[in-house]
Amino acid sequence: MIEPAMETHAYGFKKWRLAGLMIFGILVTLLAVLFCLAAPAFQHAWLIGIGGGLAILLFGGTTVFTARRLFSRRPGLVLDHEGIIDDSSYSSVGRIPWSAIISVRVVRPPGFRGSLYGPTIRVPAFLVLDVRDPQRFIDGSALVKRWLLRGNLASFGSPVAISPASVHIDADELAQYIRRIVGPS
Repeated sequence: MIEPAMETHAYGFKKWRLAGLMIFGILVTLLAVLFCLAAPAFQHAWLIGIGGGLAILLFGGTTVFTARRLFSRRPGLVLDHEGIIDDSSYSSVGRIPWSAIISVRVVRPPGFRGSLYGPTIRVPAFLVLDVRDPQRFIDGSALVKRWLLRGNLASFGSPVAISPASVHIDADELAQYIRRIVGPS
């Protein structure tokens, strides 16, 4: 392991992407409210009301989270002499000390093809940090975040999966920087 650089690298959010997600979230939340208001006119009103209520909670919560990120001056990802501070998504684990990182991988999920002849939609890469004592990053998290981190552990083999899609850094560039600090994978 080499000694990390003393300078701090901070990467801000891609505000245009967050603004688009926030507008989408507002529209879907308003649509869910309309479903709840129109529910009494349907035969299974209680089912439509429950679905609309769940959609309001899910998309409304996501919209609030996205708005907080959009209007925040804090960076989404910081690399400093102690480690990485990941605040790029809801499933972020916060500070990850350099000493806790074993290796780093860039994982690219397969692209999504809309139709047989349509173009493949590019899916963003994830930066997976293999860490010592993965359970430490899961324990102490809130219920929903713990569920997401367990999903990361099952999908990627580590609870720490950073999606640089919302911050101004490329996954491969970030992986190279981390490898210079923690050593080759």
